[in-house]
This record gives sequence, structure tokens and C-alpha cells, in this order.
Amino acid sequence: METTQGEVCKNNITIRKGGAVAIQVTMIFTFLTIFFFFYVVNVENEEFETQMNLIVDDLMEDVNDDLSNLINKEGTLDSDEKIMLVSGMINVLQKKIELGSDESVQKILDMNADTKKKAFTYLSATITLLIIIAISLIGLGYCIPVSAQVIEGAYVVVFVGLTELFFLRVIASQYISADPNEVKRTFGKAVQDWISINK
Repeated sequence: METTQGEVCKNNITIRKGGAVAIQVTMIFTFLTIFFFFYVVNVENEEFETQMNLIVDDLMEDVNDDLSNLINKEGTLDSDEKIMLVSGMINVLQKKIELGSDESVQKILDMNADTKKKAFTYLSATITLLIIIAISLIGLGYCIPVSAQVIEGAYVVVFVGLTELFFLRVIASQYISADPNEVKRTFGKAVQDWISINK
């Protein structure tokens, strides 16, 4: 191979292969970072909401049954009064949760924003370092077919991306990790602990 000045460049197989690997790893890192923050996070939020709705629906069936039994034993309330009672309890609980969670929600949002900032900082540093090394090696006269390696890396990224998308949509999104019974046991224990402390 020749350089722009007509000189033959140094053909070091280790540097060529190392450059190809470095470009592919950087391109995959770039893809995964962007894919995670702009796609996976949204899918995970949807799945989390779906799973929480399943748990809440399951819990509310039990609560509704228990409240109906309790109300029927303790007094006679018609359907509208039962609905008002349950709705009022849910509204009070929801308000308490909202008031108690503002600080923790903001803390989580701040941590997530910091993580995202760090990820893109690392990504920028990696790309900058790769460019500096490539320019330095080319300046030293080594043969580095950057355009061919970038095209090869693009093919790898396409296949990695399709694999990630397939896995996320077909497998991960169908997997239910939240067990309603385990949540009920944890919830029941928390209620018992609260009652024992606040008799």
C-alpha cells in the first residue's frame, strides 16, 4: 500500500487487526449506549408498569374480597357506600404515597441522569481516543484501512442490533419477573410489622 506521498506504508497485521477490533468494539459500544437510553429504557418502563398493574390487580381482588367480608359482618352498606369507602381509602393511600415518594423519586431521577451523563462521557472519550490513535498510527506510516474497517464494523453493529431487538421484543418483554404472591407476602409482613410497632 502507498501513502499520499508515494511511500509504501508499514503493513503490520497486529495493528490492522487491532484497529479493526477497536473500531468494532467502539461502534458496538456506541450503538448499545444509544439503544439503551433511547429504546430499552422505554420498553423497560412499559414492562414494569404492566407487571405492577398485574400485582396491583391481584392485590386489589384480595383487598376487595376482604373488605366486602368485613363490611358485611360489621354493618349493612349498599353498593354505592362500599364503592365510596374503598375509593376513599385508595385516594388517601395514593396521596400518602405521592407525598412520601417525591424525594426518593427525585433522587432516582438525579442518579439516572448522572448515569446517562457518565455513559455518554465515556463514549465520547472512547471515540476521541480511537480517532487520536488511528491518526497517530497513520501519521507514523502504518497501513490502516479505516473506511473498510468502519464498513465491517457497521455490518457487525447491524447484526448485534437485530439480535438485541429480537431478544428484547420476543423474550425479555414476555418474561414476567414480578410474582404477585411474593409481593403479597412481603406486603403482609410489612403490615404485620407496622401493626406490631404502632399498636
